[in-house]
Amino acid sequence: MGRSPSIKKTGHSDWVSSRVVYELRLVGWTLRKLSSAHGYAPDVVKKALYGPYPNCEQIIADKLSLKPWLIWPSRYDHNHQPIRRRDLSSSHVRSRVSKHSALTVSDNGNVKRSA
Repeated sequence: MGRSPSIKKTGHSDWVSSRVVYELRLVGWTLRKLSSAHGYAPDVVKKALYGPYPNCEQIIADKLSLKPWLIWPSRYDHNHQPIRRRDLSSSHVRSRVSKHSALTVSDNGNVKRSA
């Protein structure tokens, strides 16, 4: 159980999900056990295999004695910070609010219900 996963430098490609599952099993963990051990619902940690989920990526990496950017390099920048996939700028939020509801957004960002 004390085995450390072998790391092969193969460029900047993310590990496939089956490799992550395999490496976790070698050290005595499953994704469900990790979820439960950290107070999550049974399938929450599994979400990190299929998309960015920095908290769960860190949980998996910790159990493998690695850093998450070594497992999922495409999800981290050169400073090892998670890359945010969504642009949450105020103009983006403003356009979504005004298109999809009876609300209006003023230039200063205040949201008001339309009459």
